[in-house]
Amino acid sequence: MRVPRKRLRDILLSAVAYLMSALWGTSWGQNDSATTPKEHVKLTPAAADQIRAEMRSREFDPKLVYVNVGAEGSRSFSGVDYQFGFVDKGDVGTAIVVESQGLKMAVAKASSEFMKGCVIDYLKEPNTGRVGFKFLHPDCDLMLLPEYQRLAKEAEKSWHADRLRAKAIDPKKTLAELVKSKSETSLKNLELYNKYFGPKAETAPPEPSPGMLMVGDYPQPVTHVLRCQSADKEPIIAVFCSGEKGKTLGGLHLFDMNGRVVPIYGNNNYLNEGEIIADLNGDGSVEMAQTSFNTVPDPQDKNKSLAGYYVFQVVTVSREPKILFTVLFGVHTFPAPPQKWQCRTLVHDGGLAEIVLEKPQGENFEEVARFNWSAKKKGFVGPKAGDGFSLADGEIPWPERAEFAKGVLSRFPKTE
Repeated sequence: MRVPRKRLRDILLSAVAYLMSALWGTSWGQNDSATTPKEHVKLTPAAADQIRAEMRSREFDPKLVYVNVGAEGSRSFSGVDYQFGFVDKGDVGTAIVVESQGLKMAVAKASSEFMKGCVIDYLKEPNTGRVGFKFLHPDCDLMLLPEYQRLAKEAEKSWHADRLRAKAIDPKKTLAELVKSKSETSLKNLELYNKYFGPKAETAPPEPSPGMLMVGDYPQPVTHVLRCQSADKEPIIAVFCSGEKGKTLGGLHLFDMNGRVVPIYGNNNYLNEGEIIADLNGDGSVEMAQTSFNTVPDPQDKNKSLAGYYVFQVVTVSREPKILFTVLFGVHTFPAPPQKWQCRTLVHDGGLAEIVLEKPQGENFEEVARFNWSAKKKGFVGPKAGDGFSLADGEIPWPERAEFAKGVLSRFPKTE
């Protein structure tokens, strides 16, 4: 089969990368040759075998095509975007052609600097069975980009998403170095994010480190990199980014020990006022307290809503989040404006938290209910319902939230 003379972008193999072993020791399956600079990129036998299998499955003849390897970006941009696919031999232009494991690779001159010493391996994770290509570079840490909406879901099924991109952090300021220099074992450091970036920030944020995290197509300065225990019994790396000053609060991104994205429950990767990530029940693992706004749709007109309400939840930070606490509050019928309730999380010594629900009272707030963690009941305990609020048992599936809210609304005083 003759391949058209153009880069086959539609068949790009996903290049999956991990946070390097400096964070937690030697990574399984790491090839020793990655630590020794080579003249150009090399393939391991496993990677070469998998590439040949990909070619056969697409009816590509290795005699007619090259493996196309490239890296986009620059050192001044704090990193590069590694990728590869296939390219017709007659369409390599000025690319440098190198051979490894019996396969020829076309390396663009513009990206040759970033490919020197790079070893491409193909690994199978023994615990989960996931498989993927891995770039091993002697100078840089590689990490998976958190492109949540599509790629995170596909990455859960397989590491062969349409396009997963690898980010190489500047070797002079790697994330591993940031972890060593900025990460403390105390989970209270995570509260710094609210202090620096919350709507009512008390002080200016610290100078961002040179490390950058690519979010979609945009670089964000990394301000804190913290290693914290999760409900999965393995550490999770929490990366805080500052975002653009005056435009965004920045974001929170989570990675597991293999560098894969850990999706945040509800895709809520911003910490707003009253929200926090910390040990809230004294179990040594981190939980996330977050608030969302929901509406009760009008059954007569899908474009209208009857009422609005807030949902405050405490969720475990893990690959399969568990709901520990849910309360609905501040229910109001439209067109009345929302009542500015607030739900505060007070963290005490030992990691035990109190949840305080307050409603507006003039210019101040009046406490409506208080919930405390019960080790015996393994949950937050307090009043089940009251004036303007009601507890829910665990998660409320989206299709059922409207009906649930209607039931709650019927028990609340009507707001005018």
